[in-house]
Amino acid sequence: MVSYGHPEPDDKSLEEQQTTQKGPSTSQNLTVVPSATNQQTILNFVRKPISLSRSKQLDEQLIRVIVKEYQPFRVVEDPEFKKFIYMLCLNYKMPNRKTISNSLIPRLYNSTKEVISNELSDVDAVCLTTDGWTSINNQSFMALTAHFIDGNQEKHHLKSYLLGCVLFDEQHTAKKLVRTIEKSAKLKDTQSQMGLPELKLKQDVVTRWNSTYDMLSRIIAIKKAVVSLLAVDEPHLNTLSPNDWIILEKSIEVLKLFSEITEEISA
Repeated sequence: MVSYGHPEPDDKSLEEQQTTQKGPSTSQNLTVVPSATNQQTILNFVRKPISLSRSKQLDEQLIRVIVKEYQPFRVVEDPEFKKFIYMLCLNYKMPNRKTISNSLIPRLYNSTKEVISNELSDVDAVCLTTDGWTSINNQSFMALTAHFIDGNQEKHHLKSYLLGCVLFDEQHTAKKLVRTIEKSAKLKDTQSQMGLPELKLKQDVVTRWNSTYDMLSRIIAIKKAVVSLLAVDEPHLNTLSPNDWIILEKSIEVLKLFSEITEEISA
């Protein structure tokens, strides 16, 4: 018997039709787009410099550590210390010894001096004490410290500031100490009256290579004030002759070369 109807599809044909109707398999056409947060850019591998203000803060704290903890300037060249600083802040460029001695230390000194001067100008009374002592190298020093009460009526604070510490070769008697302080005050007043910068005398130190150059350079810089003060305060003292001053000036020219070489080697 001949049948004119459509043949019934087998199971395999049905599966092929269903696949054609549903479209391609999801597992073959699903594309995973990576999240933008997971993508690495070149900026992730570039060391961004820290801000100027942040770098200045780190410099100041480094100097305070060196000054207050009596650390040598060469600590910034120690490999382990440099590695430690790098681990704390890899973008911080630590200053070298020359920058510390020629720039950062003087800047900290001037800012600290200004803060202390402002505090002392606002107090009603200041007590000054002196202390003479001798180092293990048999060098004598004199220190001058200021003490004052700071604060309002409800809360008071006793503060003390070391104003200076200088070499002192004379006997540590009260009379000698007072005379030294008076001379320093008179020199400052003389410089102020003559319109000159207020600079202190420097002394030669055997253990410091450039101290002789520093001492002679300073005496030449304040020559007018020193000569004027000695003429009034010590009229019977044998002072330097004009020829002696010329010799000092020529000696400075020679010593300056050694000073510059020493600083360059130490940098």
